[in-house]
Amino acid sequence: MTAEYFNNLAATWDAKYAETDFQKLAIMAARLNTKAGSNVLDVGPGTGIFVPVLLTKIGAVGRLTCLDSAGE
Repeated sequence: MTAEYFNNLAATWDAKYAETDFQKLAIMAARLNTKAGSNVLDVGPGTGIFVPVLLTKIGAVGRLTCLDSAGE
C-alpha cells in the first residue's frame, strides 16, 4: 500500500470505522504492558484514533511518539 492510498482514505476512515475500532482499541490497550510514565512508539498510527487511548494509559508523565509513512 502507498502513502497516497491511505491519505486519500484518511478523511472518511474514522467516520466509517471509528465506533467498532474504538472498542477493539480499548481491548488492545488493556493488554499492553504499559503504565504511567511509559515511553511508547506507535508505528503506523493512521488517523490517530489510538492516540487518546495510549495517552490515557501512559499519563501526563509518559511520552508517545507516532511514526507514519503517510505523513498526514
